Amino acid sequence: APSSHDVVPKALESSDLFLYMGHGAGETFYRSEHVRSLNKCAVSLLMGCSSGLLKENGDFDPFGTSLNYLLA
Repeated sequence: APSSHDVVPKALESSDLFLYMGHGAGETFYRSEHVRSLNKCAVSLLMGCSSGLLKENGDFDPFGTSLNYLLA
């Protein structure tokens, strides 16, 4: 059976809409840094605790999973 590390990127690249509901932002299944490198990314709704949380980065821009999906 295919692992979630194979299923998630295929779903993101081949679907129009991707919906995640669960803990966090699904990074245990597929790291958000990899989302940015996809050729195509479905419109994604991340509905998990802290999925929209941005982390402070001092004098630099904050970062987080939701920004990686927006950039994809």
